[in-house]
Amino acid sequence: IGEECIPPPPPSLVACVRNPVDQAVSWWKYENNACSWGESMGLTEWNTSLRSNDYPPKSIGDALKFSQSRFIRKAYADAEHLAKTLITHQTSYNPFYYRMKRLPNWAITWPGGQLSTIGRSGKYSGSIDRYNNVFSTMFGEKVEDSLERKPREGFVHIVPIENQSRGLLLKGALHPIFADCMARSAHRGSKQSDYADLMASIDCAIDNVCTEDNFNTSSRRNSGRSLANMDLEPSSSDLDELAKYFESNKT
Repeated sequence: IGEECIPPPPPSLVACVRNPVDQAVSWWKYENNACSWGESMGLTEWNTSLRSNDYPPKSIGDALKFSQSRFIRKAYADAEHLAKTLITHQTSYNPFYYRMKRLPNWAITWPGGQLSTIGRSGKYSGSIDRYNNVFSTMFGEKVEDSLERKPREGFVHIVPIENQSRGLLLKGALHPIFADCMARSAHRGSKQSDYADLMASIDCAIDNVCTEDNFNTSSRRNSGRSLANMDLEPSSSDLDELAKYFESNKT
């Protein structure tokens, strides 16, 4: 992304984030129900050469430990290296068109399987840091100016996903994102007067959409349906363990 955005400024990146414990539990339920569905069709054997003998984990606590195992750490490191080696020279004028090879079986769909992401997908601050580190190297430290409005973290706008249920919070999230996009357009050749006029129109549209009258019904986060196998339902101690893990891994 960084290479395709030269000359600067870089694109506006938006990270929609969720309570990591809720995210982990929702994913745990979703994937285990998918496994039950597969087993109902006769898919009862696991490829341990791809996923190891520890897969699928028997509890969400086991899944948390599995996600931190040496096997999974190596699989993710190999996947990152693989992503770099699969991108070759451009084959057309479109800068986003690359000639890609087929992914090896071990890398589909997640290294180590979908349940290897328990303990990883909720650590979104690490992913945000990776983008910020790359963009800082390529474009220099992010400098705030009069055209940009908070909140942001480096090059990434942080939007808690529950904000879409509250007009005032959503408005506070949308204004700086659109301001950043418009500042990028202005920097790339649009007249400053055109930018100001269009940004005023966008501000007005956001204000109209984000009135509290339009948010009488709260958006429901997907907490996951009940598990087909109730023995896999996370316990209160599992939830405590997840909370402690994510709290200790804040950056």
